[in-house]
Amino acid sequence: VKKETLFLCKTFKMPSPDNGIYIIVGEMNMVMTSMKKASRWSTNIHQVNEDEQDTLLKNFSDLKELLNQVNSINDLEPITYLKPFLDVIRAENTTGPVTGLGLSAVSKFLSYGLIDAKQPTAPLAAENIADAVTHARFLGTDSSSDEVVLMKILHVLRLLLLTPLGVLLTNESVCEIMQSCFRFCFETRLSELLRRSAEHALMDMVQLLFSCLPQFTEDSRCAYMKKLKMRSGSLDPGRSSRRKRSPRQKRHKIQTAEISEVDPSNTQANNSVPSSSNSPVLIHKDLSISEENANSLENCQESQQLSETVNVDENENIPASVPVSEDCNSNTLEADNTKERTNDQNVELNNNIENDANQNQEITEPVPIQPYSVDIAYNSNDNNDGAIMSISPTETEVCVQKKLNESLELSSEGGSLTTDAPEDTSLVEHGEPDYVNPRGVRFTPHQQPKEGTGPLVPYGLPCVRELFRYLVSLVNPQDRHNSETMIQVGLNLLTVALEAGADNLGRFGSFLVLIRDETCRNLFALLSVERLTIFAAALRVSFLLFEALRTHLKFQLEMFLKTLMEMIVSETSKISYEQREISLDCIAQLWRIPGLVTELYINYDCDLYCSNLFEELTKMLSKNAYPVSGLYSVHLLSLEALLAVIENIENHCQYRMLNQSQYFQSKDISALPTSDGDSMDSSKRGVLQQGASGYLLGQELISSQSPEKNSTAVDSCEKQKPLILPNRMKISPEIPSHEMLMAVKHKKKILITGTEQFNSQPNKGIMFLQEHGLLKEPLDPQEVATFLRDNPQLDKKMIGEYISNRKNLKVLEAFVRSFPFEGTRIDEALRQYLETFRLPGEAPLISLIMEHFAEHWHKSNNQPFANNDAAFTLAYAIIMLNVDQHNHNVKKQNIPMTIEDFKKNLKGVNGGNDFEDSLLEEIYASIKNEEIVMPAEQIGIVRENYLWKVLLRRGNTKDGKFIHTPNGLFDHDLFSLIWGPTVAALSFIFDKSSDSSVIDKTIYGFKKCAMIAAHYGMSDVFDNLIISLCKFSTLMNTVETPKTLPLLFGSNTKPK
Repeated sequence: VKKETLFLCKTFKMPSPDNGIYIIVGEMNMVMTSMKKASRWSTNIHQVNEDEQDTLLKNFSDLKELLNQVNSINDLEPITYLKPFLDVIRAENTTGPVTGLGLSAVSKFLSYGLIDAKQPTAPLAAENIADAVTHARFLGTDSSSDEVVLMKILHVLRLLLLTPLGVLLTNESVCEIMQSCFRFCFETRLSELLRRSAEHALMDMVQLLFSCLPQFTEDSRCAYMKKLKMRSGSLDPGRSSRRKRSPRQKRHKIQTAEISEVDPSNTQANNSVPSSSNSPVLIHKDLSISEENANSLENCQESQQLSETVNVDENENIPASVPVSEDCNSNTLEADNTKERTNDQNVELNNNIENDANQNQEITEPVPIQPYSVDIAYNSNDNNDGAIMSISPTETEVCVQKKLNESLELSSEGGSLTTDAPEDTSLVEHGEPDYVNPRGVRFTPHQQPKEGTGPLVPYGLPCVRELFRYLVSLVNPQDRHNSETMIQVGLNLLTVALEAGADNLGRFGSFLVLIRDETCRNLFALLSVERLTIFAAALRVSFLLFEALRTHLKFQLEMFLKTLMEMIVSETSKISYEQREISLDCIAQLWRIPGLVTELYINYDCDLYCSNLFEELTKMLSKNAYPVSGLYSVHLLSLEALLAVIENIENHCQYRMLNQSQYFQSKDISALPTSDGDSMDSSKRGVLQQGASGYLLGQELISSQSPEKNSTAVDSCEKQKPLILPNRMKISPEIPSHEMLMAVKHKKKILITGTEQFNSQPNKGIMFLQEHGLLKEPLDPQEVATFLRDNPQLDKKMIGEYISNRKNLKVLEAFVRSFPFEGTRIDEALRQYLETFRLPGEAPLISLIMEHFAEHWHKSNNQPFANNDAAFTLAYAIIMLNVDQHNHNVKKQNIPMTIEDFKKNLKGVNGGNDFEDSLLEEIYASIKNEEIVMPAEQIGIVRENYLWKVLLRRGNTKDGKFIHTPNGLFDHDLFSLIWGPTVAALSFIFDKSSDSSVIDKTIYGFKKCAMIAAHYGMSDVFDNLIISLCKFSTLMNTVETPKTLPLLFGSNTKPK
């Protein structure tokens, strides 16, 4: 076990009770009594012959004898007294109450801290508990009693992960635990209480894993990052078809029962139940799954290429259930699929393929896999054997036992260790006798690692990353298998994940790739859903994401805010009033983030190719604050957002006036107080509170790792109490000055005008930019090419018209050379090339553009053809092929061109020779399957995908750099932009409202604006405020007589 994990385990002060032996004996007696009470055991409990006793009871008898010989629980290895209880949990021929008692016993051992995490065999004990509970099986009776057992399973899984012992679990075990909880959460036939409890348990687990991110490191060499997957595809046909099951004897003949058989040699290994290996697993076809759940997660990870298929005959009934099946070699967790049942009398929480009725039938048709489905059926007879409930498949048990018996490549933090499987604690069967001391106490040695192997590796970044990837896939609304319930659960868990660990996600490149692309894409797609709860949850996740990780999401944040603005001002009926209200509230919250408003101004308004985001938001809020027919909450929320900026600026002015000698300087967030919990008493640190949340346990792990550093930070926090909330982000080293920003804004105004002129007359636009100094004179071709490539506002048609003009040949050459075509096939290079402009319609102009393209591509790829003419001919042929295959406006006398026709047209053009057939076939297939289009001129998903790809591409350039500034910087610039719209909105609302609270809020806003104007000496602002307020004083009313004017003034609240 890693040194860090041992240190963390030692920091927890969890002394086990002195009466630990009596606790174990008491739990053991309860389980044995319940087992003997059951009818299954009544036939042999009085037999004297020990060999004929049931193995489960014999295990308890042996443990009882051993406990009578020891003085302390510390004299035994944990697996010694855990094994009989875990065997009961695994055994499928035990009743629900017996399994429940076994689970309660394990829960009690964990709660009391009987298993010391510092013991060398503690990792083995943790793995065995996780394996047994996630593969629990029992005979079901009725729904209420069965769900009690399921609730206990859920409780043990949560408790195992949230105790010090859980630190020792491997990445694979953590994924198994999470996956079991997801199965509970998504099965609609379980009760609402159980499903909600599963979601609550998942929240605690997510809190723990993401709050532990500061301890983890990332290693790009770690192959395990690619191996560990929470599957939601299909089963591997090869693996499924190769599995063979040995025949087994039926104890009870039950109508419509299927028997799932397991190789006894596999099930007896590694603490499985020997006797139960010969017992049938009875699976009745009963309740059909809801259609929503049956399709919920089918192939939901196609984008990740995780789906596999298992072939069955199309006329064959799909067996009772399909598993989460562990790939023993690659440590992948595969999702299960549940098909409909037609008969009754069984309970099955299974994710394995049980197809014993047709074992030898050849598998031919793909069957999609649905993960996390739970098969439920209930026994209507009095016989307790009539149903089996499980959360793990029989075949999966075989595979897991193989996993524990064979060498696995595991890695948690970049390293890769080979771990040997845990074996039975008794080594007698291997020829290694136990040591017995003079007092008769037997000492069972734990297995020593073999040469070339190592211990089990505790979990780390891989399982957290895989969990995050799965949560992101759950909130994809484009996947038809994701139901609204699943999306809601995914959003709730993502919220918890970001609340607990958003600040640390930016340290890991594997997370950033997911966040920049899939996470933001899915969240933005959810902004168009009509269901209000999902919409609000998506906004909440987005807020947390951009608050903590906007450093890496510059263009995603711009797109998010522009989407919200479009929704707020939209008049379509598809966007409800409540959605507009929630969107405005989200913007108001964003504007209250310290430093964010300043960052919007610097990163967008002062960026040449970004929108004037802060200015546009201000105008939108001001316009939206004007009530038309009445004053509603959307108007007040708009005003609140504007006043949030005004109040922030006013606070800074007050601070500067009170502390002229100590002008506000930004401080590193690490030196500032983050929460009251940081001032934890050092005497209490390391004491684990059982039942604590995952977040608290994660904080304990972090603080125990570096207690001295933590206490130092707490001391500095107590001394430093800033009056102004600092920016939580690390301040950028190079912040532009006021003069630099003004120069950029001036240049941006000219650029916008020049872009508009270019889009109407390209030459006129270029001349305008030259006149104002944005382009050199005489013209620099490279500079113009950069302008054409970097400016996203340019019309693609006009770009094509400009570069195809023979007067601009040098610009065309520089434009073509700006594309890195090295190692790119010619048709793919042509796609990239034609995305940036639209080809003119005249053939000579097309030839001119294609000649330069062919020459540059040919040279970039080390001249693979005979000459440049060959590359030009092939490129031109690709364009003609694209027209032939996809342009339906062209009248065709013959059928579309075939691959033979395509080859025939290019015969002998490669310097008298032919092109390679494989190359032409690949090009033909690519063009036929995917048209070369101008994505910017398309609509729907084609345009969206193109714009998103452009956004990601821009984010990877220098333009994607996000500048963080101290809170309060450039307040004067911000106020210069916001005071006009704000005063106008205040005046309008003040005039139309009669509510005293609204009037007080507007007066409050007027005072704040006046104070800021006085601080900066902005007399024009102050004059405007006086003029606006005089309108409401009634003193300027010339209609009233001098006698009635005082009465009018006194009776009106607003003038006073």
